[in-house]
Amino acid sequence: MTFLTAGENVYRQVQTLLLDQGRRSRFWSELPLLYEVSQRAPDIAAYTKRAYTLLLFKQVLLAGRFAVQSATPNNAIREIERQLTELLDIRVASDARARLARAIKAAVDVSCKPIAASVRRAVLGTAMIWQCYLCGTSLFSEDRDSPHRVSLDHLWPSSLGGDSVEENLLPACLHCQQAKANHVQWESLGVHNLMLSPYPSVDELASVTRREKIGLFYFIAMTRAEKERLSLRDALLRHGPALNVRVRDESTPAGFFDLALEA
Repeated sequence: MTFLTAGENVYRQVQTLLLDQGRRSRFWSELPLLYEVSQRAPDIAAYTKRAYTLLLFKQVLLAGRFAVQSATPNNAIREIERQLTELLDIRVASDARARLARAIKAAVDVSCKPIAASVRRAVLGTAMIWQCYLCGTSLFSEDRDSPHRVSLDHLWPSSLGGDSVEENLLPACLHCQQAKANHVQWESLGVHNLMLSPYPSVDELASVTRREKIGLFYFIAMTRAEKERLSLRDALLRHGPALNVRVRDESTPAGFFDLALEA
């Protein structure tokens, strides 16, 4: 079974309950028609749906966090359900609402937990030199003051229900970790504004930011994870470090979905 963090579980339930049922499901299935003037219509439609799912996910998670903080432990899930029904006007079957409330409580409970020493050892192993999973930079120090310090990146952000477990962690350099920050998926990295000229110059290709490259990296990995039923971690590792951008077809203006990465 593919590993899911507590936050990912909430995200998927939000998508299933609020976007993939009834007339809302029909709306999303017809959305590519709005973008049919673009050759990348399916990708752009998927971006729109996932971006909206992220908005709803963050909304329910923040409501759940407030409910847990304001209620007694025994009443936390009941208060989350009340928040879902009254404050967010989320109308779903009672059993589905209760299941979502339990998932939200679990995500709130694991958020921002420190990484245990045993987990850190399991991720880093006995190696003396590590590699950033995003850009491939060699890292050979655990000293906090070293520019070559290895850090552990939560693939699904800790602040948004990402468990501090081996399956949700990979070694990263400080530059990539800071660029990715607590963005939950590629849709939240501002990639929709990226556009390059036909036959872009070396300088124009170099203007693509690290954050945009990481967005593309995650887009490729998550597409592979869904297609091959892999965990996000396995898909990222199979892709391997690569943040050098190239354009698939240089003869036309290139947006985010027209780019590829190579090592």
